Amino acid sequence: MELDVPPIEVFGYLQSPEYEADLAATGRVWGRPLVLETAGVFVFLTYLTLPALLDVRSASGSPARSVLDGERERAFLLYLLGFTDDVSWRGGIRNPRVRQRMTSLYVHHSRFPGMQPQYLDFIAAVMSLAPLRVWAAAEAAPPDGDRSCYWRYMRHAVSLLGAGIVDEEATQDRCAAFIETHAAPSPEGLRLLKSLVQHHPRYVELAMPILFKPSQSTVNALFMEH
Repeated sequence: MELDVPPIEVFGYLQSPEYEADLAATGRVWGRPLVLETAGVFVFLTYLTLPALLDVRSASGSPARSVLDGERERAFLLYLLGFTDDVSWRGGIRNPRVRQRMTSLYVHHSRFPGMQPQYLDFIAAVMSLAPLRVWAAAEAAPPDGDRSCYWRYMRHAVSLLGAGIVDEEATQDRCAAFIETHAAPSPEGLRLLKSLVQHHPRYVELAMPILFKPSQSTVNALFMEH
């Protein structure tokens, strides 16, 4: 995906009258009960069905995990969304500390051997879509105003991760196409699935219906091996 928001536009956005309303809408989209947890498992389930992403490792052998997987990554997501009681981290991407953390995360992951820009785009896109797919599974949707405000906030936020997303419908289509091309069972995917089911069985159950179809099929194939 092409970078949709040039960095110079981000800084204009941070000072715009839209910013506070967009951040508040983002909090409401992610703040509905069970959305944060289910969305996180959705992203991780999607990740473990994609051997191309699982093969990307740091020099030390650690995986290129999504920002929703792992304690540090989860803390980062909460800062990005403005979910924190720590005054020094409040304000979402308007906060320089949050932007610096995002830049560091981008630099760290972009240096992994085998990492490609399309992989960063994909993870950013799946992360942005995740809460909306959770809402849809509950046969609900954020108010139109919140939905559009949320998407504008995420477009600007993920650009700080070196990623680009376009409108929501096009992003859904691009994610579906990427998964259709790359989804397949793998030994590493099975290992991660076993761990996820052991630690978060309820959220795995909630996340399964919102997976893209090829990911659903891959996870079901892994369950058969499990």
